[in-house]
Amino acid sequence: TGTVAASTYAGHGQVDYRAAAVLSLTAMCFAPAGARLTMTLPCQTLRKVLGYFLIATSPMVPLKAYILASYPDGDSPMASVANNEHVQLGLLALTGTVAGLASGLLGIGGGAIVTPAMA
Repeated sequence: TGTVAASTYAGHGQVDYRAAAVLSLTAMCFAPAGARLTMTLPCQTLRKVLGYFLIATSPMVPLKAYILASYPDGDSPMASVANNEHVQLGLLALTGTVAGLASGLLGIGGGAIVTPAMA
């Protein structure tokens, strides 16, 4: 499913290959660390972390849509920061790092983090 979706988006020129490379490389590098961390935590703690994660991420997509709709001209307070190339790369690397750690720690797909962050 992911391959078909990616090829469809790529065919329409909607893939930022640099962003995809930064996200995927950092996620792949940090997923093993998350998996190792899993072995050190008790089951009850992992259940709580997963629950808090789901509660925290569930409103992200609709909230982000609401915030973006509040600034129809794209003139949000973060626009100037987000247009900085170094900041963009740092945020992509941070997102990939969190996605990798969470994937390894919680056994979830990295898309559970990347999709709300990139939506």
